[in-house]
Amino acid sequence: MSMSWLPNALTLMRCVLAFAVAGAVLQGAALSHAVNAALADWMVAGSPPPGDPAYPQLLAETGLADMLTWPAIAFAAFVLAALTDLFDGILSRALEAQSAFGAWLDPIADKLLVGLSLVALALAGATLWIAIPAAVIICRDVYVTWLRTRLGGGYALPVMQAAKWKTALEMIAIGTLLGAPLLIFIERHVVHAPPGVSPQLSWGLHGDAVGTVILWITAVLSAWTGFVYLRAANSVSEDLQKTFD
Repeated sequence: MSMSWLPNALTLMRCVLAFAVAGAVLQGAALSHAVNAALADWMVAGSPPPGDPAYPQLLAETGLADMLTWPAIAFAAFVLAALTDLFDGILSRALEAQSAFGAWLDPIADKLLVGLSLVALALAGATLWIAIPAAVIICRDVYVTWLRTRLGGGYALPVMQAAKWKTALEMIAIGTLLGAPLLIFIERHVVHAPPGVSPQLSWGLHGDAVGTVILWITAVLSAWTGFVYLRAANSVSEDLQKTFD
C-alpha cells in the first residue's frame, strides 16, 4: 500500500493544529481573566469561605487542573504542529512523494501556524510588546506570499538564509511564550516559591521576557528580509519588462 499521502496528511494536520493552538490560547486567557475577576469580587466581599453564598461560584467550580488545561493544550498542539513540519519534509523525500499540492500547502500551513499563534498571543496578552512584532511578522509573511504568487511562472524568489533564521527564531519565540504560562502556573500553585524569594525570579516570567525579546529580533529580521525580497521582486519585474520591450 502506497504511503505517498502521508506527508500531505501531516501538512493538513498542521493547519488544524494551528487553529487548536489559537483556540486554546484564547480559551485559557478568557478563563484566567474570569478567575481574576472572581478573585477581585471575592476580596471586595470580604473573602468569605467556600460554601458561603457570597463565595464566587466560578472559584468553587475551577480547580488547578482547569487552569492548567488550556495552556497545556496550546503548548502541546504547537509542539506537535512543529513536529509535523519537520517530518512531512523528511517523509516526502523518503517516499518520493513530492507533489504540487504539497508544495502549495506547506507554506500556507506554516503561515497559519505562526500567524494564528501570534494573533492569539497578542489578544491574550493585550500588550503592544507582543502585538507590534506580531503585526510586523504577519504582514511580512502575507506580503512575501503574495509576491511569490504574483511572480510565479518559474521566477520563484530564492529563500534567503536570514529568512531561515527568521523562521527558526519565530518558532522558538512562540514556543517560549506558550510555555511561559505553564511555568508560572506550576511555580505559583504547585511548587510554591520558598519564603523570601521574589516573584520576579520566576523562571516562567524570565521565559516570557526571553520569548518577547526573541519575537522582537524576529520582527526585525522579518522587516529586513521582506525589504530584500521586495528589491529582488522589482529586479525580476524589470527583467521581465525588458523581455517584452
